[in-house]
Amino acid sequence: MNKENKDKNAVLILDNLDKMPELDDYTGTDWYKVLEDIDKPELNVSEGDPHHTPFGEALKLEFIFNGFNSPNILEQLVTYWIKKRDKLIKRLKDQNINTTTLIGIDTANDILKYERATWISINKYIEHQNLFKILCESQEPPYPMTDYLTLKLNDLPKLVANFEPYYGLDVLKNYCADILDRTFHDRIDISDDAVAAILNDQGIKMDGACPTIQWKDISFLFTDPNHIEFTHDGRMEIIIASNRTGLRTNDGKYNEVHNTLMKFAIAQGQITTAMRRRVHKVNVNQKDVFRLRNWLKELTGRGDNPIKYNRTKGYVCQFNIQQAIYHITPEGYIKRDDAGIKD
Repeated sequence: MNKENKDKNAVLILDNLDKMPELDDYTGTDWYKVLEDIDKPELNVSEGDPHHTPFGEALKLEFIFNGFNSPNILEQLVTYWIKKRDKLIKRLKDQNINTTTLIGIDTANDILKYERATWISINKYIEHQNLFKILCESQEPPYPMTDYLTLKLNDLPKLVANFEPYYGLDVLKNYCADILDRTFHDRIDISDDAVAAILNDQGIKMDGACPTIQWKDISFLFTDPNHIEFTHDGRMEIIIASNRTGLRTNDGKYNEVHNTLMKFAIAQGQITTAMRRRVHKVNVNQKDVFRLRNWLKELTGRGDNPIKYNRTKGYVCQFNIQQAIYHITPEGYIKRDDAGIKD
């Protein structure tokens, strides 16, 4: 369209503002709530824009998706989110943080939050521009504005059009799920556990069995000295005491990690100073507990402390641990339930 025709259309638009079609309200949808909740830069409609009040910023966000605004503010948003994402990616690389660790999963979630906002904004901007075009053309006479619209991805500013998800499009689509289409379900936050599952589905395996599960939701049960039921996230695995699982020595004997874990099971997760004095063979030392802590961290993938200590309470497991083999006699001896012999 030449400049003269554009100028004529601009006059027609100004003379017919009362006839301008409107899209259905979208401000109550889940996808819009994502954009409201995430951090954003101050948006500038024009150079030196003075309207940076909370109300003014909220209005600018809404106007991006009304179907006829230029992609200028969209570009500001996407530029900001991509810069924030890239800083997180750089931190992963600079600090050599593996995505499959607990801190890596948490950072991956933050990366995907910025990418989800970017993905939503690009898709909804183009979708609403096309919807507005349909509404304009359905009027009689057609509303004279369709030549100003951005209807395809390639028509957007280069940085926006060239957006590429860090973990790949399949991971981002799984993270976004059906948020582009649904309304009023209020499923906005994605847990680290869900992110771990999404990455697992794409072949990015986690370090440890349950890096995103809290210690309080992890349990161990010795059904016999050689078999441990390890339960987390509604799943139960059987750990067989072996050299491979880190519970036996090279010559096949139970090692100190196994023995210390069993002592905590007998003590139901807490070994106090009084118990160490009263019960024979339940005594543990710092070196034993240190080894067990490391074994538990490697098994689960968690980096925080699974066994805490203070002078009053002694050693306290942050997870649940039980056993169905032994009992403590009134005299302080550990006896096997099925044999009645001193262990």
